[in-house]
Amino acid sequence: MAILAIDVSKNYLSFFSDFIGSGTVENSPQGIVELFNKAFASSSDFSLVLESTGVFSFNVANFFFQNNVPVFWVKTDNIKLYRKILNRPKTDKIDAELIFSIASKFPESLVPFVNNSYIISELRNLTRLV
Repeated sequence: MAILAIDVSKNYLSFFSDFIGSGTVENSPQGIVELFNKAFASSSDFSLVLESTGVFSFNVANFFFQNNVPVFWVKTDNIKLYRKILNRPKTDKIDAELIFSIASKFPESLVPFVNNSYIISELRNLTRLV
């Protein structure tokens, strides 16, 4: 199965894959759809792997999950340790490559995405009541 790895930041999604290459799109609804369409046009059998960065990564993970793409998290500590072992600098492009490498070499370390959008929605509503 092909892998699409994404390093998520507040404004951008830096991606690396074995079927669409690498690049960057905006971390916005339009950017997420653009990346999904690009990936799905090349392969309908792929997994999305990304680092959990809280609210910044939820929308992209949820969108791909809702469109029947298996979604997995890479633990932040695993990326930090892997970067340190390889002596690589911290950049979004390099982190996307590291996420891809971890997903390829250590698939047992990946954590499946659980759609908890209902819980998140309820928590957002509760915090806005104050």
